[in-house]
Amino acid sequence: MITFIGKSGTALDGAYKAQYEKEDLANFFNNAESAGFYALPDTIGENLLQLPAWDIRIHNDSLHHRVFHAHHGPSSLHFLEQDLETWILSLRWERID
Repeated sequence: MITFIGKSGTALDGAYKAQYEKEDLANFFNNAESAGFYALPDTIGENLLQLPAWDIRIHNDSLHHRVFHAHHGPSSLHFLEQDLETWILSLRWERID
């Protein structure tokens, strides 16, 4: 299960959960590794009050990492975000009460 907590300015406001295919999650972990996600600093950019901003946290069995940034960052990170957004929007989300 994936959880999502939407704050102001996001497509969904509040807490949600969704089911996913294990293969899709494995593909995302592989894409994150290929994009160099785990080697990136925790924070990218100077003006972190700018929106939109990404706060990506990946926790799998062996790797844990977080990257927060607004507009700056390598193109590989932006491609990873696009893939993540496409995948997330394809899931069926259920509100958590």
